[in-house]
Amino acid sequence: MKIITQKIQKPPRIILYGPEGVGKTTFGVGCPNPLFICAESGADQFDVHRVNCKTYEEAKEVFRFLAKEEHEYKSLVIDTIDWLESSVIEAACQKGNKDSISDFGFGQRVVIENETRALIKSLDYLNDKGLNIVLLAHAKIERFIDPEINESLDRWQLKTLKASAPIYKEWCDDMLFCNHDRDVIDGKAKGGYKRLIWGTHTAARDAKSRHGIGEKIELSYEAIMPYIKGEK
Repeated sequence: MKIITQKIQKPPRIILYGPEGVGKTTFGVGCPNPLFICAESGADQFDVHRVNCKTYEEAKEVFRFLAKEEHEYKSLVIDTIDWLESSVIEAACQKGNKDSISDFGFGQRVVIENETRALIKSLDYLNDKGLNIVLLAHAKIERFIDPEINESLDRWQLKTLKASAPIYKEWCDDMLFCNHDRDVIDGKAKGGYKRLIWGTHTAARDAKSRHGIGEKIELSYEAIMPYIKGEK
């Protein structure tokens, strides 16, 4: 038995989610030496290394390349995980000889969870080899019952399947919500819109940060680097 007594410094595993058009892809472009897996075409306007993956098998080819071949990439960015998830589920249906995930009946949750954990295992392998893992995702607003006040409230959440969302949230080091924001002074919005990050969980948004990323941080990888390095 080996007892570990010191902190292990590893590259971050980040989920950045928010509404469309806020700047999620721009954030990914700013990551150290990134390679994009593009499940949609959001990165086409950038001069960034990317692989357009229409199937999950194509994405797994990228995983194998990063795991086995020599390269200079320091970050893997998936744009977006909710779009890639559709390919993951399609592959699971083909493997199970089903037309759709609903054809699995009561077993569909188990199928989704197993496929999500297999994806996470691949990402962790790359993270152990020194790659930053950044998953970009869209956001959705869902109603939930706040048990402390027993009221129904709206909350920003990951736009992934309900069965997979908790797995992604538990796995990542930082789940960061991003959106447009304006300063409010005396009840009035002042100035132009800013693109910001929130790393704290509230009734209005789902978020967390093991690196201590707080509220209203500039939407850029450079802005959160001091937190990742432990300088804040």
